[in-house]
Amino acid sequence: MILNDLQTLVPFDISKLIVTIVLVFIIFGLIKEIIRPSLVFFGGVVILIFFGIINPTDFMKGYSNQSIATVVLLVLITAALRKNFAVEHFFDRVFQGTNTKKGFLIKMMTYVAVLSSFLNNTPVVAVMTPYVFNWCKKRGFSPSKLLIPLSFATILGGMITIIGTSTNLVLNGFIVDNHLPAFSFTDFLFPGILVAITGIIYLYFFGYKLLPSHKIFSDEELIQSPDYMIEVKVAMTSRFVGGTIVEAGLKKLEGAYLVEIHRNGVVLSDFNEHELILPEDSLFFMGKPEQIIQLANGNSGLSLPNHGHNLELVEAVIPANSALTGKTVKDANFKDYYQAELVAIHRNGEKLEGKLTDKKLAQGDLLLLSVDDAFLKGSKPSDDLYIISKLKNGNINLPSAKKLRWFTAFLILFLCGAIFGLYSFFSALLFIMSSLLMLNLFTFKEISQEVDIDLVILLVCALTFSNALIQTGTADMIASSFIKLFLPFGNIALLIAIFALTVFLTSFITNVAAVSIVFPIALAISTDLSLEGTPFFLAIAFGASAAFMTPVSYQTNWMVYGPGGYNARDYLKVGLPLVLIYSFTCLSFICLRYDMF
Repeated sequence: MILNDLQTLVPFDISKLIVTIVLVFIIFGLIKEIIRPSLVFFGGVVILIFFGIINPTDFMKGYSNQSIATVVLLVLITAALRKNFAVEHFFDRVFQGTNTKKGFLIKMMTYVAVLSSFLNNTPVVAVMTPYVFNWCKKRGFSPSKLLIPLSFATILGGMITIIGTSTNLVLNGFIVDNHLPAFSFTDFLFPGILVAITGIIYLYFFGYKLLPSHKIFSDEELIQSPDYMIEVKVAMTSRFVGGTIVEAGLKKLEGAYLVEIHRNGVVLSDFNEHELILPEDSLFFMGKPEQIIQLANGNSGLSLPNHGHNLELVEAVIPANSALTGKTVKDANFKDYYQAELVAIHRNGEKLEGKLTDKKLAQGDLLLLSVDDAFLKGSKPSDDLYIISKLKNGNINLPSAKKLRWFTAFLILFLCGAIFGLYSFFSALLFIMSSLLMLNLFTFKEISQEVDIDLVILLVCALTFSNALIQTGTADMIASSFIKLFLPFGNIALLIAIFALTVFLTSFITNVAAVSIVFPIALAISTDLSLEGTPFFLAIAFGASAAFMTPVSYQTNWMVYGPGGYNARDYLKVGLPLVLIYSFTCLSFICLRYDMF
């Protein structure tokens, strides 16, 4: 083996040196974002396999880890719930009659915190972000006052239960793999409720004042009802053919007006009301999309190019961090990459002349997209394009009420069975997924679309590397340095140091990565000092979710970054006080609960 050959050349344990170098490489790669986190960890694991420090079988065992499988099942079940239940109608009822920002804020944070305690955080934010954005748009409010609290509330709520965030499940998997007692339900319930309540109170009374009021669009009037320049095609059989513009009633539409006629490559912008309408004319209207869509959806022989009657029109925004910025519509390749057709662009009321395909996209552009039912059901959040609203009721056919009642009954039955100890929570999730498949509420094709292979690789590689830190003694070596430095100040100082290290790492790398690095150190500390491990592991769990200071610290922060028009300073300004309040609350509880004073 390569490792044995190298070991004969040096007097010290070379495996520890190699693992330490790989650890530095992983942390550097994650912070610098050279490549995706999953590839950083995968590269580290491959290096360890190359030197014989871990076996390929150790890596493959991660794919059978129950905690990782639980994360995947939760993601799939959440996606199925989002697909089959009218979530927007539920929120409409929840926020009915709420017309003030502060009133909406407290309701939103409370509900999403509760939802995030048993649903995956990312889908909750994926569903709520367009709802919040559209709610603000209708009232002329700045969404930047509400979107950071949305992300933060889901993070806070996720700490109420062990299933509230994938990080808790991954950490529990590390614990079980090392033959230690798994987390109990109450380990998270009480401290999680405390941090959720204190965090929401801070965001409502103090954090709200620190939030920016970014104007996503330049004109408050346009926020409520933006004008688009939309092309309408005249069919050969249109009843308007041969008539004048005034006879067709196209000169004076409510909320829209005709600005150009494109005919055989010629653009007519200076025309009078007696201009004849000819077959294959392209009529360009400037105005409210609802009025133009209504005109095209009638029996007049007018239609929107790239949009069929069985498709849906949605409104999307190009966020600040989008790779679409600067690209032409043609280069963006909406049809192949996003499974959507571009119908129109709104850019701060500017009249966009010429061919749509030649236009360069810009940050803040509003786009009208023509999409099908599958797009709306399976749409995932993207850093490049964010769906913010539907312009009309779509053609999404929800399952029959009978199917939904059967599924709800199965859901309650299986969850109760897990709660009363008849079978494990993992088994309950398997039963729930089976019921979704049997009732045809979810398909195997949709499973393949929803499974995030990148996430699975990240989780498996993080678990494998964490085990390598423990098995080679590298974690014990690092832990010895921690003990020498902080033990003179007491066990609480060690606990705070572990927590602070986790918070620092999670602010710049993924929380799963932070857990995989810090857990072996905490395990070695608790073992060497014969201390109970649970308080240290809980400190890691809560530290890994203290992702409030940077947009890159958690995926939900990044999801609201573009739609909210935020910058990194906004997160630090609002998030730093929250981290301090959050840290004091959970560490005080842990110290009192486990008698560490």
